Amino acid sequence: MGNCKPYLENETNHKFNCSCTNGFHGSTCEKVTTMSFSGTSYVEINTTREEGYDIQFRFKTTLPNGLLAMGKGLTIFILELALGRLNLYSSLLNKLDGVYVGTDLNDGNWQKVFVAINSSHLVLAANEEQTIYPINLNDGNTSFTSFPNTYLGKSQYSNSLKGLTHGSKGPVSYIGCMEDAIINGEWVLPDAQPRPNKTYVDVQVCTLIECMGAVARTFGGTSNAIVKDRIWGKPVSIVSIIHYFTAATFGHEDIKDSLVTVTVNDQSRRAVRSIIDLSMFIRTREENNSIFYVGTVPGAVTNADRMHIGAQLKGGELFMSTQFNNSLESQVVTRIKLNDGYNHLIQFVRNVTLVQVKVNGSEHFRKTISEMGPMDVQVLYLGGEPPIGRHVRQADNTTNEMYVSERTNFKGVIQDVQISNGSHIMVVEFFPLKVADVEIPPAFGEVSFEEGKILEGVVSDDACKDSPCHHNATCHVTWNDYRCVCPRGYKGKMCQEMEFCQLQDCPTGSTCRNLDDGYECVANFTFDGRNSSLGFVFTQPEHVHLSGLVFDSIDIAYRSRTGGTILYISTSNGTYFSVSVYKDQVTVAWRLEQTTPGELHRFSKTVPDGNWTRIQLSIKDGLMHGGFAGSDKDSLGLFSASFPLDLWQKLLFAGHIMLGGGVESSLLDRQRYFTGGYPRQLGGGGTYHPAGEHTGCLGEVRIGNSLLPYFSADQLNLDNLTSHNYFSLSDQLLTMDIGCKLCFDYECQNDGWCANANDSYACECPAGYAEDYCNVNIDECQQNECMNGATCVDMIANYTCSCPHGWTGWLCDQDINECDSDPCQNNGSCRNLEGMFECVCPDEFVGRQCETYKVVTCENFPCRNGSTCVDVKNEETKDNFTCTCATGFQGPYCGVPYCAENVEPCLNEGVCNVSGVSPFCQCLPGYEGRRCETNINDCAADINGKYPCDHGMCIDGIDTFSCDCSNTGYEGVSCERDIDECETQIAQCGQGVCMNLNGSYTCRCLPGLCGEECLMTDPCFLENPCQNGGTCQDDCIHGEGLYKCICTSGFAGLNCTEEPVKEAASSNAFNVLVIVGPILGLMLLAGVVATFLGVRAARKKRATRGTYSPSQQEYCNPRVEMDNVMKPPPEERLI
Repeated sequence: MGNCKPYLENETNHKFNCSCTNGFHGSTCEKVTTMSFSGTSYVEINTTREEGYDIQFRFKTTLPNGLLAMGKGLTIFILELALGRLNLYSSLLNKLDGVYVGTDLNDGNWQKVFVAINSSHLVLAANEEQTIYPINLNDGNTSFTSFPNTYLGKSQYSNSLKGLTHGSKGPVSYIGCMEDAIINGEWVLPDAQPRPNKTYVDVQVCTLIECMGAVARTFGGTSNAIVKDRIWGKPVSIVSIIHYFTAATFGHEDIKDSLVTVTVNDQSRRAVRSIIDLSMFIRTREENNSIFYVGTVPGAVTNADRMHIGAQLKGGELFMSTQFNNSLESQVVTRIKLNDGYNHLIQFVRNVTLVQVKVNGSEHFRKTISEMGPMDVQVLYLGGEPPIGRHVRQADNTTNEMYVSERTNFKGVIQDVQISNGSHIMVVEFFPLKVADVEIPPAFGEVSFEEGKILEGVVSDDACKDSPCHHNATCHVTWNDYRCVCPRGYKGKMCQEMEFCQLQDCPTGSTCRNLDDGYECVANFTFDGRNSSLGFVFTQPEHVHLSGLVFDSIDIAYRSRTGGTILYISTSNGTYFSVSVYKDQVTVAWRLEQTTPGELHRFSKTVPDGNWTRIQLSIKDGLMHGGFAGSDKDSLGLFSASFPLDLWQKLLFAGHIMLGGGVESSLLDRQRYFTGGYPRQLGGGGTYHPAGEHTGCLGEVRIGNSLLPYFSADQLNLDNLTSHNYFSLSDQLLTMDIGCKLCFDYECQNDGWCANANDSYACECPAGYAEDYCNVNIDECQQNECMNGATCVDMIANYTCSCPHGWTGWLCDQDINECDSDPCQNNGSCRNLEGMFECVCPDEFVGRQCETYKVVTCENFPCRNGSTCVDVKNEETKDNFTCTCATGFQGPYCGVPYCAENVEPCLNEGVCNVSGVSPFCQCLPGYEGRRCETNINDCAADINGKYPCDHGMCIDGIDTFSCDCSNTGYEGVSCERDIDECETQIAQCGQGVCMNLNGSYTCRCLPGLCGEECLMTDPCFLENPCQNGGTCQDDCIHGEGLYKCICTSGFAGLNCTEEPVKEAASSNAFNVLVIVGPILGLMLLAGVVATFLGVRAARKKRATRGTYSPSQQEYCNPRVEMDNVMKPPPEERLI
């Protein structure tokens, strides 16, 4: 069901939008949104939104009460229909009865509802009427405005909400229809498909449904429904056209004696003799009304034989009376007011010995009575009784109390009167329907009333005729009542009350709150604990006597993690009253008379939490009771003590009142808190010292419901202030600090600061500090990475490692090379180890650093590397021994390999290898020699005499070679492949024939031709130029026309024409002798000189070796090993 609107997209695509009517949803309005709730039905929806909440829907019912919606999160809200008005209750509001909007919302028509909740305000709207109410989140937690779980129709938590709603047993379940429900943007549809975030219980799709309440309010005429069975407030099926019994209006305007008399016919009298079920709808606004009387005609029989059932309203409550067997009884249905202007179904049932009373379908009274005879129902009076029945005397001349009191005839509407015996229904028609083809139940009897005193249908008094609305408000007539539409700034039934907050602004940071006769400015105030206390004095209003004032309660809202003195009242004569807090532990102390000792009491939370807390103290019957508001325990049952109200008020009227500190509190030690067991009385004359100035926030502080304002008279508009402001601000020690601030920079230690003072107590700490006040230096050593046994030293946001000897670095992970400082003495050799060093000492020294001289002989094996030791003093080293080194070692102790770096280091990147018996230079491939000084000739022949290059020139490299095959006629790595010059056409033989040779080729020329390419004329072909029998051979390779003659013996020359010279041989031999002779002479001379020098050196060495020397032998060794001593010359054999 909707309206289709076509449109074009990109000028080519035809599309449409459907605008759905109420009750339908979807892209083509194909989904029905209307749901029926029967009293057991409910819907649970789970939606997620971090902050804020909104819900909208339409509903239709005729019942005055019912739970429409409930939201549950950290807090709750309850939206219910209360006496036809929309009521929203939530702990977020500072209103115990919640917020109301709308009237007559149970008139059977569709009503539109909208609710929005955010961190600053709440919006509640019913149809076109809307109200906005501020929200005060004391702790700023916006998650309180989120409600993840929403219930429609009823809630599984209903029983736990007693006292919060209008039902005595919790909210009444909703009966009626609901449609177009949207929660946080999500549609709620009555489909049967399972949803992960929705639960449907007994919810049906509602199509063309009416409720019986709507039937009851339709006064004649035709409707699109037929009632198959009367079920109060429950949806019924629609099958055809029906007609409703017309209502009757009693007591219109000034009519006082409206009365309908129904004379019961004989058939009806017989039908209800044992069972009678009488029910009707009533609607009134009067507290005291006579509704009906059914039974014998008053005065027609004796009082003992009289039997009747009567109903009236007393104080708006239903009062039922019965008289059977001369026994008069009555019963009151309490806690249900029926004079609220809405339709109510009342029902009385007598079934032989059982009596029941029902209101709106709920049973409120049931009683079994003794056996009685048949009931003779002669008459039914509606709206009152005739005068004859108002005063009836008993046989014993006592007055029947039922009829003594003056009654007021019914003023309102009575409709749909039905009488049943359990099997047949009879009706009372005030104004009979005159329509054909309608079957109407039989009449209970003949109906009669005085014309003009009973009006047809529902007719309202003109309640606006006397202009009840004040301040130019607009008056609207409702049924037997009026509604004033107030101008801005006024409220109340007649717009007689000012809404001061609509006309008056409070100081910045505060919230205006309307009172009955004024307003007040409510705010939070921050006390920093350093001379920020506020002083107040009691101010007696004019025309108000002190004896008429009662201040019997103290209510304090605070938030603090440490605390201090919150309230301190004192006088100059030593009397006082104090409330202080330390970590959510409350101390209440007082001394109300000079002659009595002081008292002190305390109570505390189970676990201190630093959240907003309300302290409540109540004074009643000479006792003070105290506790926390909203706690699980009895809020005023945490302590109780004797507390005279008159002495308390005397102190209050005369004393000086301080918030946030006590008298001379700046001189006190702020840490003087009571943390142990408290004595009930204070000794020492009752002197009490406050706990120091308060550090934290205070919200509303009330004494006897009167607010202690945080603003001076200059900041407030005194003309509109409530007359109940008995306290005024007298002094403040520092500038105003409105709002709640939890963190103070001065409390932060070690350069900490408050980063989020409004939401957190904790300081933002610089690196290296922790805890809320930055007072703890973080021990970074708890997770240190120091190595090698180092000691961790904690610093600020860092740590250092104190390294043991031999290690360095930030983590002591770097070994110190102690050898860099040359710690070894006497030429000791230093060897660096992990965390230490080692000195390799010369043989003559010992000690950690070779600092001690050591006497060494061959017995100490001083010679190294397999060398031979002889106990003969070494003149060079002055040692008592001499070492004969093994091959490859040298030095006085044979400890130095010849190839050491400082001796004869290996060349060409060779490495001195000392791992074997003798050291040697381990050469890189391609080198050899004692020091790797020789490049191995890779071009040399191998052991088989084969050279690496088969032909061409070998070029030696480092551990490699290459073959240059240029001009060899060969190719390949080793010039091993012959090049076929004839086939590759390298050879040019002209007119000759090419013939390949190994490494070359030759041209076989035709006769008469010669040369490499057979291009020259053979000079020997035509004639032989050689004489004397010589043979001609061409030499064209050296030039054209050249030749050579191979001469016969005895001839020479180009053409063999010359004879040879004979002296040439002897001449050549002489030349050789001249050159070689001197060279051989020089070599012989050098050999003689070398031999002479060698013999001389050997004689000199023998002079001191192997010779017996007493002094020397006695010092070193008395033995002489003669095996190695050469035989001395004769001149040395004298000893």
